[in-house]
Amino acid sequence: MDLVEDPRAAGARAAAEAGRWERAATLWEALAGDIQDEDGGAAVQALSLAADAWLREDRPLAAVGALRRAMIAVGNGPGAALLQVQLAAALADAGQLGPALEACRAVVETQEGGAGERELALDVACGLALERGELALATDLVDRLTDPRARAFRAATVLRVVGRSARASAALSVAFDAVGDHPALGGLRAALLHEEGEQALINGQPDDALDAFASARAGWAEVRRRSGMFHAIAGEVRARLARGELPLTAELDRGVDYAGDRGLVILETDLRTTRAATRARAGLRGVAEDLGRAVELAAQSGAALAEGRARQQRMVLGCAEPGDADAVERLLAGTCWA
Repeated sequence: MDLVEDPRAAGARAAAEAGRWERAATLWEALAGDIQDEDGGAAVQALSLAADAWLREDRPLAAVGALRRAMIAVGNGPGAALLQVQLAAALADAGQLGPALEACRAVVETQEGGAGERELALDVACGLALERGELALATDLVDRLTDPRARAFRAATVLRVVGRSARASAALSVAFDAVGDHPALGGLRAALLHEEGEQALINGQPDDALDAFASARAGWAEVRRRSGMFHAIAGEVRARLARGELPLTAELDRGVDYAGDRGLVILETDLRTTRAATRARAGLRGVAEDLGRAVELAAQSGAALAEGRARQQRMVLGCAEPGDADAVERLLAGTCWA
C-alpha cells in the first residue's frame, strides 16, 4: 500500500501540509489501526508519520506511544533503526536523556539499519551527550559525523560549551554555508541562528545575540515549532538582561505553562532559569521556586549542564542551597561556565 496515493491518508496529509500537527497525528494513528491487518508495513509507516507529527506538535510522550507500537510490529526487521532514532528524539524532548542516548547507541554500535540511520543516530547522540555534560563523548561523536551540515553544527555547539570561541564561530560559519537557503532546512537554519545567539552572549555581544535570537524565533515560527520559539524567547530575554534592560516575564510565563503541559522538560528548565533571573532583576517573588524546580527537572532528566547552570544562578542570585557550589564545580567542569 502506498500511503502517498491511498485516499484514506488524504486527510492526514492535508492536515500535515497545513501545519495542523495534532489532527495529522490523530488521523495517521487511526489509519494505522484500520490497515494493520491488511498491510503491516504501511501501518508502521503511518505510525512513524504520526510520531513525527506529534513531535512537531510538541507532544513527545504521544510520539513515544506511537513509536513503541510501531517497534513492536517491526521487531528487528527493516525500518527498526529509523524508529529507534525517532524514539531517541522523542525521549529527549520528554527529558529522558539517558534512555534517549541508549537508543542512539543501539543503532550506532550494533550497526542496525543503513548509513543514513547511523548518521542520524550519531547526530542526535551528540546533542544528548552534550546536554548530559559528557564532553569527551560529544567530541568523539562529532568526529564520527560525516554529513557536513550536522558535523559543523554539532562542532559549533561543543566548541562553544568548552570555551573555544574562535573555533566555535568558524564551525558555525561552515554550517551556515552548508545549509544555505535550502527550503527544507528551515528548522536547522533556526537552530543555527539560535547557536549564533548563544555564541554572541558568551562573547559579550548582547546586541548581536538579541538579533540572532529574534531571527531564530522567526525561523521557528516559519516551520511552526513553538518549542523552538520559546527557547529563542528565553535567549532574547537573556540578551536583554545582558544589555541592562528589564524584560517582561509574560512570554516566559506562557512558555513555562506550555512546556509543563506538554512534558517538555528541557524547555521548562531553560525558561524557569531565565525567568528567575528576570524576576530577580525586577525584585519579584518566585526566584528560588523557579530555580528549585529547574534544578529538580534537570537532575531528573540527567541534563547536567542545565542543572549546573540553574544551581549557579542560585549562587549568583543569593538563594544558594547546601551542595550547590560542589555540584556546580562537578557539573560544569571543563565548560565555559566553570
